[in-house]
Order: sequence, then C-alpha cells, then structure tokens
Amino acid sequence: MDVDQWELLGTPGEVMPGAGYTLRNRINDRSVRYGEREYGINLVWSDGPVYEWMVGGRHLAGPVRLRQRFRIVNLEHGDYLAYGVRDFGINLRWWSDVGGYGSYLPLPLPERFRGVSGEAGQAELSGINRRVNVFHGGTDDELDWNLHLRLDADQRRALFRHLAEHGPGGSASEDDLAEIECEVMVIDGYDNQTFDELWYSADVTRTLRLHESAWEYSRRAGAQQNVEGASVDAVSDLVGARLHVQGAFVNDAAHGFKPELHPIDSIAYAVGADGRVLSVGPDSAAWPTSEVVWRVGAFTNSSFHRINAASYVQRNRSTVWFLPLPSGVTAAGDANVLVRPLDFVNQGRLHDGLDDIRQAGSDRYAFAGLLAHRTSVGHDPRDGTRKLEVSLSMARPGDRWGGMFLSEYRISANSGPAVTAVRAGTLDVFVRGRHDHDLVRRHYDGRNWSGWINLGGDLAFTPAVTARGPHVLDVFVRGEHDDDLVHRHFDGQTWSGWINLGGDLASGPAVTADGPHVLDVFARGRHDDDLVHRFYDGHSWSGWINLGGNLASAPAVTAGGPHVLDVFVRGGDDDDLVHRHFDGQTWSGWINLGGDLA
Repeated sequence: MDVDQWELLGTPGEVMPGAGYTLRNRINDRSVRYGEREYGINLVWSDGPVYEWMVGGRHLAGPVRLRQRFRIVNLEHGDYLAYGVRDFGINLRWWSDVGGYGSYLPLPLPERFRGVSGEAGQAELSGINRRVNVFHGGTDDELDWNLHLRLDADQRRALFRHLAEHGPGGSASEDDLAEIECEVMVIDGYDNQTFDELWYSADVTRTLRLHESAWEYSRRAGAQQNVEGASVDAVSDLVGARLHVQGAFVNDAAHGFKPELHPIDSIAYAVGADGRVLSVGPDSAAWPTSEVVWRVGAFTNSSFHRINAASYVQRNRSTVWFLPLPSGVTAAGDANVLVRPLDFVNQGRLHDGLDDIRQAGSDRYAFAGLLAHRTSVGHDPRDGTRKLEVSLSMARPGDRWGGMFLSEYRISANSGPAVTAVRAGTLDVFVRGRHDHDLVRRHYDGRNWSGWINLGGDLAFTPAVTARGPHVLDVFVRGEHDDDLVHRHFDGQTWSGWINLGGDLASGPAVTADGPHVLDVFARGRHDDDLVHRFYDGHSWSGWINLGGNLASAPAVTAGGPHVLDVFVRGGDDDDLVHRHFDGQTWSGWINLGGDLA
C-alpha cells in the first residue's frame, strides 16, 4: 500500500502551517472532515471541500504544492493516515492497520526515531550490540543474520511508553525492549537435499566484522538444523560495539509482542585509528578528534524469506545516514572524505554440487541491488550540525539472493602544507604525515630540495609556521590527543623539543611574527567557538586571551607592521568573512565583510 496518496486543495500558493486546507484522497476522490461517529475514527467523508487540515513535519523537503502527492503522519500516534476498508465507519485506517503485512505488522513510531529518508515504517535505532548470530530455519525457509541491539536507556524508555499506549504492547514491560533483534537474510547458495533444505550465507563477513567466513557460520547452522531450526553465535568485532541500524520497525506477531527491525535496510558503525570498532559516540571524550572511519552496509532481503510477502518490502527502499565527523572537524571545508567501496566473495562459485548459486559472473562482485549511492558533508536536519551524509537506494527484492552494498568512509581533518621563507630564495615546507601524524619537513636552499625530515609529534591538523629571521623557524600545531597548542623552535642549528602551551583548541593554529622576537598565535577555542590568542614578547608567553566571536573555521592572520595585526575567520552564524584589526594598542570590533564561504 502506497502511503503517498493525499493532496491538498486551497488558496493558491505555498502550504504553510496554521492555514486551513481540504484533504483529498486520490483513491476515492473525496475529502475528509471531522465528524463524530459511533464506530471507527471520528472522521467522515465530504463531497465538497472543508478547510480544516494542516500539514507539517520535517519529512517535507519544502512547502507542499496544491495537488502534490504527500503523506500525513499523526505525530501523536506515530502512524500514517491511509485509505482502508473497514467493517464499521469511514474507510480510513492507520497504515500499520491496513493489512498485507503477514505476521510482521508495522509498529507506530515516534517521529524522533524515523529514518531521515522518509521511507515508510523505517526506524533508526542505536545502541550497544550484544550478540551476532545466524539462524537456519527448520520448517521455515530462512537463514537470518541477527544483531541484538541494546538500546540507549532514553530510547528504550521512549519507545516503551509509546508502544504501551499506541501499539500492541499494552501489557508488556520495558524489559521486552531490552534488546531489539535486527534481522536480514542474504544468501549465495541453496541446496535442496532429500530431507533438508540448506541455505548458505552471502559474504557479510566484512560487513559484520566476523572472525570466520559468513558461509562457514551458516554451514554450521544448517548442519545442526532440526524441525525448530538452529542458531550459531558468531565471533564478531561488533559484539560490544556501538551500532546504528535502520530498517522496518515491526512486531513479529508469531512471538506475541516482539518488536524487531526486520528486514535491516542498513547498518553503520565507526572505527578508530587502531582499527577497532568504537563503543562510544561523539558525546564521549574518547571520540576521535582528527580521523574516524565509518563503515556502512546496506541490504535487500532475500525473496525466500516469508517477510517478503509484506508490502513495505516489495519496493525500492532508501536509507539516509547523517554520521558524526571527528570532533575537531566542525566545518565542511575542514573534512577530507575518502570513500572506499568494499566488494564481496561469491562463495557459491567456490563450492560444487549445490542446486543453485548467486549468478554474479565472477568469484567477486562489487554490489548487488544498489540503485544509487551519494555522499557529502552537510547539515543534519534534526540538529543542524555538520555530518557525513550517506544516501543509499536499494532495489526491491528481485531474486532469492538479496542485495548487498558495503563501503568505508574515512573522514580526516584536512591537512595541507604550511610554508615560509627564512630568507630570499629559500623555502621551508611542513605537513602532517599520513601514517603517524608526525610533523614532516622539506627544505629548499635555492638550488636543491632536501629529503623528508621527520620531526615527530602527534598532529591533529595542518601546522602553522613563521620565520622570525634568517634560519629561525617557529612551528605550531594542535596536539592529537589533548587539543593543546604545541610548539617547536629552530634557532638555525638545532630544533627544540615539543613545548606544550596548553589551551583547548577546536582548530589548527595561525601564527605570525610581527617583529624579530614577537610571535602572535590564534586559534578557535573549543567551548564557545571564540577566537583565542597567545603572544610571545621575546621573553615569555602571555596567557590565553579571549577575543570573542563565533568562529566556524580556523583563523588566518597577518602582520601589517610592528604590532599591527589583522585576523580573518568564517563566521559561525551566516558563513560570512569577518575580521578584527589590532593597531598596536586596541582591537577593533568584528567587521563583517560579507560573502558566502564554504
């Protein structure tokens, strides 16, 4: 049943909150108005227009146009209004009550848990994954991979309260939501033996971070099956990890009250610099500062599974993720995103004697069922913060094997070079090294380039460098682990060690020398996105000085003469170029120079 079946009639122009409109159903070509009745919803049909409906909600990309198809969500109940025949009352039902779903009934869902894509019935849940197992059905035709998601406490309480009032969980307890099973069936091989049917898993080995092949785990489950089926626990790096899952939020009515995400549309999890799946989110102090890898998998369920009869499965399905960036990357221009799709082994081609296998054409395949894939750094419509947006569209189940896609997204702080000249004809270039995030340098003496020289350290961003005189260099970086300002000085002969100047920086530094002995260093402060400043007068360092502002980028600075400074930043409110000037005595206010900076 398509949920996009309504249109509005009313005063021409944009449909805005607070205005009255007629709600017309395209199925029966009549309008809806409120009216009390003994049975059914207190709504009645009207042959003429009645202007008593309003639309809204963040699922709309913009104002609704007259005669544009759209969906109506009742935010209190958490379900769509849809046409549906009933024994008593007007032929309207909630979408989850229309039927055609088999034993997997969609559940009403609070708006905060809906997937951003607007896919019908799609929930986005997150928590700590407690277990990974594969279940091979006995009399049931299924081979399900199951993730067991321990929801965050606030999610669990909110869902329980909603389902207790609006769903089939009126007599249930919060313990029924202690873990949400998330299921999907994707296979590479099938064998119809005399007494048993055997299904062999598709290659979700890397998707689920399994320690053995997915095929081998499924083989063990098949070997142990009986009338009731058999389950085999898998050793997986996802056990104990923080996992994000989107899929159809349904009740498995065959087991009473058993909410599930079934089938899974997509999963996502973050990997740290040590290659381990993270168990923390971006609110934790342990969240990566300068680099994080997101791994995203997407699926289409096998048509073998009985849930395939549900109408919400029989369509192309989309998923949109907004995934947190490293904590030090708060502006789109600060992020470097490297996309690396991962392929799959077609295990069916490696095993003889099966009745049927996935026909992928080779021993490996890049994806199956993928219609569209797009990535960008954009604003999450739910909280306005910049995140990695990953949009996926998977084809409706077209064969028994199921669809699969897997990709990694390495998000790192942009780290370009910093360069200065200690005298005419020479150059000193500094960059952040890729492998150990060390400070590395090359020098040009006017005729030849030196090799790369590793100066150590643990950089989070691009370094900043200035020359105070012939052969005298000062390099500043933001530290990887503690966000402090750290400094190395070169006196023309030797380098000092790393000197920690403290602070709590949210960007890389900017530095200038406005005299032979004077240094001025600026950065964006972490807590209020203010411009912060330290200076060296030739003898000692000042403390940190807060110059205010609302920065959306690292600053840039230049010295126009002795003790004369000009600092430029991107404003946090409107993305304009903003500027402060120091004349040697006082600072100007912030001066907005306009623009629309990215």
